[in-house]
Formats: sequence, C-alpha cells, structure tokens
Amino acid sequence: MAFLATLEDAGRELGLKPTRDGSLSGKLHRIWMKLRHRLNPHEDTVVLLECRRGEEHALKVYQDIFKDDVLPELQPAFKEQFVSVAETRDTLKDNTEGRLHLRE
Repeated sequence: MAFLATLEDAGRELGLKPTRDGSLSGKLHRIWMKLRHRLNPHEDTVVLLECRRGEEHALKVYQDIFKDDVLPELQPAFKEQFVSVAETRDTLKDNTEGRLHLRE
C-alpha cells in the first residue's frame, strides 16, 4: 500500500485523479492465489511461488514504464519501487529455489 500511496500523492500533485479499481489481471491473480492456498493449505511454497510470479510480472510492468518513459515526473518513484520489488522477488526466489519449479 505504501507504493500506491506514494504514486497517488505524486499523481494528485500532477492533477491526476487516482483510481482504486486495480487491474482485472491483478484481481484474477489474487483470486488464483487464494484458490491455490485453499487447495494446498499446508504448502507455503505454492503461495510463495505465486507471490514470486506476481513480483516478476510487476517488474515487467515497471520495465515497460521505463521503456516508454511514462510520466517522467514519477520516474524516480518508479525506480525506487522497482528496486524494492526486485529485492522482494530475489528473496522469494532464494526461499523457493529447489522446492518446486516455477512455470514460465
């Protein structure tokens, strides 16, 4: 939520109106994570792998933002968040390596 708040505040300063809807793919991913957890309640690795998949998707979105130079005023915030997401993904990778294979 801190990432969202940072971007919402910056967007307001630029005269943009924040939206709380989120993306359909994000909502579907959260539903999928809940379902996977319910199907495998004692297998934390399954949930960690889904979290890792979500972080990897987020990194691709940030890379597209950098490539397309979306909202140049917000690039410093995007870069800071990108680093944080990459660190989280790396931690998840360290904690899931060798347990199950992540489908690409």
